[in-house]
Amino acid sequence: MPMWLINIPVVLIWLWQALRARHPFFFTTANPTIPTGGLLGESKWEILRAIPKAYLPATTLIQTGTSAQQLRQQLAEAGIGFPAIAKPDIGERGRCVVKVHHFGELWQYHRHMHVPYLVQAFVDAPEEYAILYWRLPEQSCGQITSLCIKKYLSVKGDGRRSVAELMAHNPRASLQLNRMQQQKPQLMQYVPRHGEEVLIEPIGNHCRGAMFLNGNHLIDDQLTAVFDRISLAMQHMYYGRFDLKCRSIESLRQGQFKILEFNGIAGEPAHIYDPSIPLYKKYYTIWQHWQILLRIYRVQQKRGVAPMSASEFWQYVNRYLAYKCATDELTD
Repeated sequence: MPMWLINIPVVLIWLWQALRARHPFFFTTANPTIPTGGLLGESKWEILRAIPKAYLPATTLIQTGTSAQQLRQQLAEAGIGFPAIAKPDIGERGRCVVKVHHFGELWQYHRHMHVPYLVQAFVDAPEEYAILYWRLPEQSCGQITSLCIKKYLSVKGDGRRSVAELMAHNPRASLQLNRMQQQKPQLMQYVPRHGEEVLIEPIGNHCRGAMFLNGNHLIDDQLTAVFDRISLAMQHMYYGRFDLKCRSIESLRQGQFKILEFNGIAGEPAHIYDPSIPLYKKYYTIWQHWQILLRIYRVQQKRGVAPMSASEFWQYVNRYLAYKCATDELTD
């Protein structure tokens, strides 16, 4: 289904809640320190700086016009080696996100980028999760309402067919075949052994072929307490999704993980993309989370926290559209 069609019910949900709140941008009070509450146009770099450093991989912001020497120096000062992840400071859904294996690849990426971008140390951990957490202002405990398990795009060998042939016969992987034939032609020709699993895409985005699975059965009080502590350290941020990597679910519960990104209002409960969840339940879950945003707004309203004005909001919309056009040119 095209994105515009999928999002029609979401727009209707927003309009209904906006009528109840009597303000179209009531949701911005959920994260007052993030522009638009994290709906669009926010800086990943500014958000990451609000997260306790113990939970972050080494990350640095690279400006356009940076020389090769300055780039090397900045990476050294941040303690970033290779491989690393490069991604736009303002972006979504894996747009222009790449894994670079040496400085030459990063420099090639840098030369084509017309916007500021992040370089982040690659977290070599096998598990990736997306955890949506929310908390009412002035309360010390919140809730995890979504835990999504990300399964990277991969194929399992049969000893006869190449990776490209295996992808062609996989409904999900086949959608990425043309891109992979351009980006990884040698891998596409490789014939894996029987039972050998070949990782095709190391980035856990839906548009990169990753499968999102429902992991809500893994939510417990111990895990929630970990994110209570993180949330309390993040000033005036009460709703959002943490995208992170760790060794195992047990290391996650022990607080041993690295946060790759924090997505505010735009961070939907990603477990709903599990293919086993019926469509009506997906939209009902979205409805429930907009109800949560309305609850946060009611509390913030009593505290005197005002939503973003229409003029401010549209300034960020224009900024986002300009940034998106710049990154669209890079992906064409």
